[in-house]
Amino acid sequence: MAHNQDPVAAWRKQVHEEAGGRCCNCGSGDRLQVIMIVPEEAGGQLTVSNGRLLCRACEMAAEAVKAEKNKEGRRIVQLWVSQRLHKDIKGAVKQQNGFRSMSQLARYLISRYVSDERLYDDLVEYKDVAIDPVKINVWVDREAYDEFRAKLKEKSITVQDGLTGLLRMFEAEAASIVEGGKTCHQ
Repeated sequence: MAHNQDPVAAWRKQVHEEAGGRCCNCGSGDRLQVIMIVPEEAGGQLTVSNGRLLCRACEMAAEAVKAEKNKEGRRIVQLWVSQRLHKDIKGAVKQQNGFRSMSQLARYLISRYVSDERLYDDLVEYKDVAIDPVKINVWVDREAYDEFRAKLKEKSITVQDGLTGLLRMFEAEAASIVEGGKTCHQ
């Protein structure tokens, strides 16, 4: 590090570069923050290995886990959904059918992918489909999230892209069922 450069700024830059400009948890490139793993007041050093690059959702999730010990098994995930799907899910609460929340749908899709990833061989096809997006945060089971993340990592897909793709796939398949004269209820 240069002597005239702020050591904290230089450390943040190094951690950011080491992480490739992506959240180390979910792979997002939005609203990133360098976080010190072991705080300086607890003996932490300004080393790359003592830093993590996190998006706002993952940082909030980490803070929420610390603040709420009774929710250790949960994790927040940030994702994009179409306004149509968001509206349909919100409407399902009033109609008493379908998934009751985006979190419930996300948890279901993660569990399906983890139990049989062959169901989603065309996941990559859906992750980049243009939609009129709504950005939301959902709570999912930490253990299922970790397994989901590991399987997606094998395919070089971020959690955010993977879950967004699953939601888009779900929406496309549900629309084709409804158009075919059937209804889709969970």
